Amino acid sequence: MSGRHRRPHIAAKHTSPSATPGTTESKIVSAEIEVDKANENEDQNRLLNLLVEGPPITSADLKSLILSVDNLDIVAKVFILEGTPYVFSKSPMKYMIFREQVAEKFEVGYQDVCIVGSAKLGYSPSPQKYGKAFAEQSDVDVVIISDKLFDQGSLKLFQHLNSVGPGITFDDDRKKPTNVEAGDWKQIKESVRNYVYQNFNPALLPDHSSMKFDIFQKIRSTSPLFMALEPAVFVSKIRCRIFRNWKAAEDYYANTLRQLKNKLRGDEVDFDPDLEEIGSAEGAAPSTVAAS
Repeated sequence: MSGRHRRPHIAAKHTSPSATPGTTESKIVSAEIEVDKANENEDQNRLLNLLVEGPPITSADLKSLILSVDNLDIVAKVFILEGTPYVFSKSPMKYMIFREQVAEKFEVGYQDVCIVGSAKLGYSPSPQKYGKAFAEQSDVDVVIISDKLFDQGSLKLFQHLNSVGPGITFDDDRKKPTNVEAGDWKQIKESVRNYVYQNFNPALLPDHSSMKFDIFQKIRSTSPLFMALEPAVFVSKIRCRIFRNWKAAEDYYANTLRQLKNKLRGDEVDFDPDLEEIGSAEGAAPSTVAAS
């Protein structure tokens, strides 16, 4: 016998694609392949139907959709930004009234106002607390589309930030570390990031800002409408974020879904805490009407 090793014999399994045509084994393999294809097509059709039908969508179905679809911009548009929110599901006409009220106060069209977040879906889309049900002490997050307000608010915010921290000529030695308050640094970084992504968070304005007060008052004034719902919705905060245009809003929430997708896959996520909260104007004092 030669010194060469013989290739070990491996018994063919019934799932082997090389089964002899016409045999019982090959028929089993063919049947299994057809079942797999049928299941795959069924899953694809179900996901396609979810997109076509639009909201409402369960957290389990949204999770499946996010993990299966590459174009998350469409998912963000269909399920985050469009449709009647969970909080108005039993009174869709009152959602129209809410949008009209906000639009009138901020001098935009009603179509440029929408509710997002857990108040929209009935559960949180945040990567950090996905699926958490909308309940008492939840917040209502509002998106407003306004190029004018975005520009005005961003200018006010950067005028304020210009006076924060050390000046430009703080030291001749440029290699020497400079001390900046952690809160100031966070505010600067958030403001710059938001501007890059074409949105403005009124909560970053200083407390003495008249614009911040005005936005708070306007958004707070809508809280009685939630009390008029049946059953009544008690909100602790109504917050808003202002986007330059709808494309900016779609990109922002598509990025939130991308972070969620990575987390669902078990990937390490560089989580952006500001994506968890639309975090802007907090439009109701803790003791007033708030989210449920």
